[in-house]
Parts: sequence; structure tokens; C-alpha cells
Amino acid sequence: MRSGGGTGSSISSALVNEMTNDVALQAEDRPSVPTENAETAVVSPHREALLAAVGGYEAHERSFHQRTHSPERRAMGELDSGVTLWGRGEDVVRLAGGDDAMVVEWGDRFLKKWAAYQFAGRRVMNWMITGPARFPVEQNRKRGETEHKRLEEMLAHVDGAAAWARRRLRSVERAAVSADAKASGVEHKERTFNGGRIVLNKPLDRVQLVFDGKPDPDVIATLKSRAFRWSPREGAWQRQLTQNGVWAAEFVAKACGGPA
Repeated sequence: MRSGGGTGSSISSALVNEMTNDVALQAEDRPSVPTENAETAVVSPHREALLAAVGGYEAHERSFHQRTHSPERRAMGELDSGVTLWGRGEDVVRLAGGDDAMVVEWGDRFLKKWAAYQFAGRRVMNWMITGPARFPVEQNRKRGETEHKRLEEMLAHVDGAAAWARRRLRSVERAAVSADAKASGVEHKERTFNGGRIVLNKPLDRVQLVFDGKPDPDVIATLKSRAFRWSPREGAWQRQLTQNGVWAAEFVAKACGGPA
């Protein structure tokens, strides 16, 4: 069974053990799934949000009728796994230094990915349930692949919670530095070239290329080859402010036609 997470160390692989057996192996049952029913399940904000995202419990359970002989057990198992993964991911974000806003942001992303996985699964059938006559084998195979892809995306988000939090923290810190620099009136050293300008942004420790419009594909390829990365927050292509970085910026400016 493919879990989508790393072996042993993945925080999600053990939690979703055999989650995709019905799709990958066309199995009828999963003995590891909890046997509680929807009426006795513990109500939690996470569980309520998951159910709301897929149209409520009845719709969620009904989506398994063409995939397993035990739709209630499978539906509850998916909910239990979703609640557990969501909670553990939030814990990881907090441990990485994330604040409440980051925890909520990470959770919103998880919810969307979990729902996308569930909706993809609704299109998959099990011939042992529907019967083999006129069964759309190739179509079902493609739908199963899509479901598994959505599962892998969800698990990657969970497994990468700590790295995601660290990236967000760096982004927030840079935004704060940039805001402080603007408020204090710090001047950035810059010069123009044909179609844009080079900015030596010392507060952010970045050399930036700001274009008047979207660069041509050839220019974008040159930027990437010179280690520049697009920053939506800054509205610029940038890399660390070093002498090599300045030389790289000059190279790109010259490729765009030189000084304005």
C-alpha cells in the first residue's frame, strides 16, 4: 500500500495505514478502521469542518457505497484519520514557532486538500460492489490515480508542516523588515535599465530586479539560470545581496538591452 509519506519517520504514514486499500487493491474491508458510528463519534471542531467540506455525514458515507461493503466503517475511518492528521499538523506548526494565525492558515490548506482527496475518491468504483458487467476499467484506473495523487498532496502538506511554518516565519520576518525600512525612509540603491530597474535592498539583504511588466519567457529563463526567484510579496525577482548577485543582476539587465 502506498501511503504517500516517508517510511518510519513520516508523521502521516502510520496514521493512514491502509487508507487507500479500496482504491489500490479493490479490497472490501479494512479491519483497522474504527467501528464506532456517526451518532457515537466525538464531536470536535475539526470533525465538523471536515464534514461540512464534503456536504455532511450522509453524503460522506454515501460516497463509499460503490467502493466497499462497509461504507460506514470506511467513512468513519477517513474522518478519524483526517481529524488526527489535522491536529498533529497543527501541533507541528506550533512547535516550529507558528502563531495562531499560521495554525489557522495551515489548517485551512489541510481542509481543502482533504476535501479534494475525498471528492476525487467519490468518482472511483469497486467492481466487486458494482458488478463486473460493463465495468469501465480504464476510466476507473485513471480516477483511482487522481484520488491517490490528491492523497499524496494531502500527506505531503502534513509531512511538510514544520518546513511550511519555517518558510512562513521567514516571510513574515522579511515583510516586517521591509515595512520598517519603508517607515524609516531608508533609501535603496537602485538604477534603471531597459524595461525595469536593479534595486540593492540592504534591509532585506537582497538584490532585486523590478520589471515594468511581465518579462518575456527568455528573460525569465535567464533570471532562473542566475538563481533569481520571484517574490510575490516584493513584486521582484531577487537573490541574496552579494557581489555575485550584483553581477548576475547586471548580466540580466544587459540581456534586456542595457541602461534605459
